[in-house]
Amino acid sequence: MFVPVIYGSVRSQRVGLRAASLMARAIGNRGHTAQIVDPAEHGLPMLDKRIFDFKEGEVPEDLLRLSGIFRRADAFVFVTAEYNHCIPPALKNLMDHFSTDEFGGRPSGIVSYSISRFGGVRAAEQMRLLIPSFGAVTIPSVLSIPDIENSVDENGETPDDSPWSDLAADFLAELEAWARSAPGVTSHDGID
Repeated sequence: MFVPVIYGSVRSQRVGLRAASLMARAIGNRGHTAQIVDPAEHGLPMLDKRIFDFKEGEVPEDLLRLSGIFRRADAFVFVTAEYNHCIPPALKNLMDHFSTDEFGGRPSGIVSYSISRFGGVRAAEQMRLLIPSFGAVTIPSVLSIPDIENSVDENGETPDDSPWSDLAADFLAELEAWARSAPGVTSHDGID
């Protein structure tokens, strides 16, 4: 299966890349392919036109590239911080450029994090409301990682006594089950 890990922050000191790396590593450990989608690498402007608002041949290259990634996906993992009890504006802006053509019909898992003990749960609840507006389905479980700076290192690895690798694997097992049962979803890597 191909699973984009859509990360939401563009701040200069982004500890959330740790959570995105943890998820990409865990997806790979399950025999699937992950790709981290980082809005800082794409530099999308604040939303003016959605991808379908452009005339044919005028769609910016970054939007075409991202659309191709999203359309190939069997499932999605959204990794969100919590800024002032909300999702990061870069994550919302990235998603708003697209439509159900990119996200529709596929299951999505929500991973939230924070430097506090609450793990970004309020942002996760907002993502649960946002994702279905793009035609995707959220799985029941949410993986909320508190104290991200001490829970996951820069490479997405966890301390030996940490539960986060096991929790990520359980979370992905649920996402994988939803992806396998989604109508019209096929594996792009030959995994049935």
